[in-house]
Amino acid sequence: MNLDYDDLRNAFAESKELVDLINDKVCYYFMNLKPSNLRVNDYVRYCDEAENIEFTPYHFRKSKIASKRIAGSLLVGDNASLIVYNADCITGRQNFTKLHEICHYFRNKTGKSSAENYSDLINNRDYNDNDIYEETVVNFAAAQLQIPTDALILMVLKGYQATYDFSKEFSSSYSANLKRLQDFLKYELDFTSSSAYSIVEEYKRNPESSYIRKMALDNEDEINEKVKNEGIQLNNFGNYNFGFGFDFAF
Repeated sequence: MNLDYDDLRNAFAESKELVDLINDKVCYYFMNLKPSNLRVNDYVRYCDEAENIEFTPYHFRKSKIASKRIAGSLLVGDNASLIVYNADCITGRQNFTKLHEICHYFRNKTGKSSAENYSDLINNRDYNDNDIYEETVVNFAAAQLQIPTDALILMVLKGYQATYDFSKEFSSSYSANLKRLQDFLKYELDFTSSSAYSIVEEYKRNPESSYIRKMALDNEDEINEKVKNEGIQLNNFGNYNFGFGFDFAF
């Protein structure tokens, strides 16, 4: 089953609520650290220390089919929970899986989902129809946790590469970076799918002169004035004392 446009919009809206809920908990735990400064290891550490979730890598030594189909799984218990992730995947995909299962955990905890175990499949086509919407919400949320919106915009403004530089900063895969940028354009700025794809491909080829960077530069003064007290830190590219909670103007 393919979700229609309205379903995708609704799923993205739900994912933003989930991201806010998780960030509120994690930021409070780390003494009000800003959401834009959180990275995958912060979420894993919070879940380990505060939610009693154990993270375990697993190698599929006897089944190449399982290794190519299963990214991870979550088992929710009364006093402790377990997240297992496919150690045969590249590191960026492993990190996305951890965040994906963390999102399932909090959907379960808040009553949005009643299942007590989940499997994260590498190919979305392997899900049944009943699971597609839930998995879409969780995928959107995991992507926003892995690459926070404010940090994404800062990376674009600075003209950093969509592949290597994004992966260096966010411990993400190249494909996740490009998908995150496309989803940002589609669901935050209302670009069509084809336009979002073309804009991101252009940015991938030449970020410094790209259309999306020009949009950010057109708003640079407004951005700095509006959110200068937020403070975004890019762990691998230096620190900047301003944030990016804004809507692009055209």
